[in-house]
Formats: sequence, C-alpha cells, structure tokens
Amino acid sequence: MVAVPPPVPGAVVVEDNGSAVSYSPAENWTLYNDDELYTGHSYHLTYVGDAMVEFTFTGSYVWFGADRNTDHGIFIVQLDDETESQYSGASTALEKQQILLERTVVPGQHVLRIKNGEDKKALGVDYFAYLPLKCDVIARREPL
Repeated sequence: MVAVPPPVPGAVVVEDNGSAVSYSPAENWTLYNDDELYTGHSYHLTYVGDAMVEFTFTGSYVWFGADRNTDHGIFIVQLDDETESQYSGASTALEKQQILLERTVVPGQHVLRIKNGEDKKALGVDYFAYLPLKCDVIARREPL
C-alpha cells in the first residue's frame, strides 16, 4: 500500500474514505482500490457534473490530493461560505498523487467543498491533509 507522507511535519493525512469526508450524492461516486495508484489503497471518482465531496477539519492549513489525467476537467472549490474558485485537474498524461489545492486558512473549524465542474469529465479524490491547531498546556501551580 502506498502511504502519502504528510505535506509538512505535523500535518494529518485523511484518506478519501475517512470519517471527515462525505460524498453527495453518494450514488454518483465510484470507489476504486489499487495499492500502486492511490494512497491508502482507495480512491473515489465521479464523471457527474455537480457531484460534491466535503471535508471537515479543524486547522490552519489544508491540502487536497488526487490525480491529474487526460479525462479530468474543471473542479470548483469553496471553503466555508467564501466565493467559489475554479481549478483544473486536466493533464496530458496520468499524474498520480498530486497536490491539487493547498491554502492557509484562519485557524478553526472549516468545511472544504469540492464539486465536479464539468459533466462527463472526471474528478477524483485520493486524500486530504490539514495542519491541526496546536494547544500548549501550561501547568498551573498552586501557591504554597
């Protein structure tokens, strides 16, 4: 099984089938398994326009990892209630385990939504990663 290393030390990698990841409508997504192509053995794929994946996390930085390929198209990204942005997953050849999106976010809880922007074009999901919030615990000492 291919395991993706965290993009930076301390980052948490969440596979495409993790509990913080949801697909809608679920019937528009197909699950594939392949140790050579996908991190964590699995990968979700859709060719249906407007099919969406949501990733919920609490952190200060986020990554989205998937492949690029000749049959991939535009995907639309929205973080929380921000304005949507368009990206392309198209490539002249298969490029597996690529970081297709990365960005700094205001520290806190977030929902990252990624939607297939083109019907009959592929959108794949391999993994997400995020930089969690760090909390320093200071021991409180009672006065003598």
